Amino acid sequence: GLVFSLFGGQPLGIVRTTIPVVLFTKVIYNFADVFAVDFLTFYFLTGIFNCFFMAVYSLTGVSKIMAYCSRSTEEIVGIFISIAFIVDSFKYIAKEFNAYYCFPYDGVNCDVAIPLASFILVFGTLFIGLQIYNFQYSQYLSTGKRELVAEYALAVSVLLMSFVGSYAL
Repeated sequence: GLVFSLFGGQPLGIVRTTIPVVLFTKVIYNFADVFAVDFLTFYFLTGIFNCFFMAVYSLTGVSKIMAYCSRSTEEIVGIFISIAFIVDSFKYIAKEFNAYYCFPYDGVNCDVAIPLASFILVFGTLFIGLQIYNFQYSQYLSTGKRELVAEYALAVSVLLMSFVGSYAL
């Protein structure tokens, strides 16, 4: 964990979760793309830069501030991460509809099936994930088993709809 925190290129050093790392990497990639800089070099330098600040934080005892972070702080970060992914999914759907859905139909590069398949996959993943998550409130199985099923709702829905998108559509 220490080596990952030093060279992982993330300012908070969150080792347990991967979603903040993915978002941070995406932001770094977008910056590198906008400024026409090599991504891997920029990502490495960001990691070294953050390594310096983590060393300064550890030597000065700034980590004591974490005592003031509560569960609500964690939930707020989770909400921001959720909003980022929701916005990205809507951008993707809008891009697909703009690229392939033609009105009026002109016959050039118009394929209604592609944006509709994207729409079905995105909202199918959401629907299945919510249904599996809400299984914890049902009367089936024991409480522990229902909670276990609900914890894997997102992973199951993503895997299921990835399979549908790869082989069924």
